[in-house]
Amino acid sequence: MAVEAELTAYIEHQPRDQGDEVEVGPDDDLVMLGLDSIAFVRLLAFIDERYGLRVPDVDVTIDRFGTVAAMTAYLRASGVAGNGDDGGDR
Repeated sequence: MAVEAELTAYIEHQPRDQGDEVEVGPDDDLVMLGLDSIAFVRLLAFIDERYGLRVPDVDVTIDRFGTVAAMTAYLRASGVAGNGDDGGDR
């Protein structure tokens, strides 16, 4: 499974303050969809576990983690995922 699809599936199935699961598009604002700081910490733990990438605190910005598309670009730039990736471990 491609990284973008894995991130989307993970986020869609996380509990949020604003209710049930939601459909997440690549450019949807994750904060507006109800992801809070706890959800982002869990997401970073998922990225660490799944891809072996510990994201430095300084890199956790709205520009890099505000949307699934931005996260995917960050992960690709970090060497986690190529253009035709299969979502496998590094």
